[in-house]
Amino acid sequence: MMNKDASNLRVALIGCGRISRKHLAILGTERIDGAELAAVCDIRPVRTREAGDAYRVPWYTDMHLMCQTAQPDLIALLTPSGEHAGHALELSQYHIPLLVEKPLALTLEDLDRVTEVYDCHNTPLGEVKQNRYNLAVRHLKTALEYGRLGTPRLASVRVWWSRDAAYYQDWHGTWQGAGGVLANQAIHHVDLLCWLLGDVNRVSAVATYSDYTDVETGLCATLEFENSCIGTIEATTLANDDLEGSLAILGDKGTVELGGFAVNRICRWQFDKTEPQDDDIQHELENPPDVYGFGHKALYEDVVSCLKEGRDMPVSGADARAALEVVHAIYEAKETGKVIRLDGYYPTSRLGR
Repeated sequence: MMNKDASNLRVALIGCGRISRKHLAILGTERIDGAELAAVCDIRPVRTREAGDAYRVPWYTDMHLMCQTAQPDLIALLTPSGEHAGHALELSQYHIPLLVEKPLALTLEDLDRVTEVYDCHNTPLGEVKQNRYNLAVRHLKTALEYGRLGTPRLASVRVWWSRDAAYYQDWHGTWQGAGGVLANQAIHHVDLLCWLLGDVNRVSAVATYSDYTDVETGLCATLEFENSCIGTIEATTLANDDLEGSLAILGDKGTVELGGFAVNRICRWQFDKTEPQDDDIQHELENPPDVYGFGHKALYEDVVSCLKEGRDMPVSGADARAALEVVHAIYEAKETGKVIRLDGYYPTSRLGR
């Protein structure tokens, strides 16, 4: 067993699939100050036993038994997307802070239900949106806050990633389980647009499909923000590799373009008025090994600080809802062929249904 420090938050993981490797490495290998891996759980005995043995922590196939016996201080919920809301509601009875991999829920109704229950119990609830912690994204956020770009006029997102037909043969290929490239991959970039530029007024969209899955494998959307900025989203899983995950914002006083395959590189850092730190910022470089990037560790550090200091989770239920509503509005636009105003009502969006 790992050495236990009484001051550390004990973190338990539920779900030992693909994304769990990132969480396990951070908590069990790299280590987070103030946190430690306490237990793992998955309904598949082989997976959870392998993870438990590898990191020398107890492993379970029943999340209720885990909560009752391991008594964690924080749960990271990493189960399939379509199961997040149901699992979160089941876990609410234990009043344990919950960190959910994106998306917190697939439907707005489920997200509102989960948020309401956790608020009622005064239990912290948060979502994993690790790209907010990329160095390049942080620099862009600061530049916007200090007005260096002036008034944002145009924003664009491009996600050119690769997922083969085999990827879609389980829950990834269904509307009830995950949704398509917009909801399952580009939702990170939708979140960044909302976080950086604010509320969206209306959207339009078109999509393309492949014969091996029901969900879209390519989508283009346009957005109009409340601040009058206009934006575009271009996303696909049909590239021959994970080529690009980029975001650019053009303002009347400057332009910033973030590239790489995980918005991890500053490609353009241009302003009417330069600052002494600009040259150093332009030459900062993160080269993550995969599209998940390096942000999970910084996110966990922030979550630990928030919990120890009694503050809200860094990416709250309200934050999760903002991006999810834009996704549903885009799907509504795609299904109807109309320009859709964000009004909370998206009857033809198939996500989560």
